Amino acid sequence: MESSYPDVVTKSVEVRGPNDRASFRMFTINEASEFFKLPKHFIRQLVLSKTIPSVMAGKKYLINEKLLERFLLNGVDVGYNEPTGFPGR
Repeated sequence: MESSYPDVVTKSVEVRGPNDRASFRMFTINEASEFFKLPKHFIRQLVLSKTIPSVMAGKKYLINEKLLERFLLNGVDVGYNEPTGFPGR
């Protein structure tokens, strides 16, 4: 008996236009500690030691959810690059 389904399996790929926003989530230290059920001090030490990349928004550090998750799962470098080549540094 022949199947009515094609032999070729296709996968869906999300295509974004130039005006679409990237899908990523940023956590504060408190939000990250609640989400991952880890002590705030541990997350803060990762940020301050530059083990994971973060950005400052006012007085708060923001951490990319996917990069923190990758670090916690694999325990490897998540691609932190120190900015270099700026005048006055």
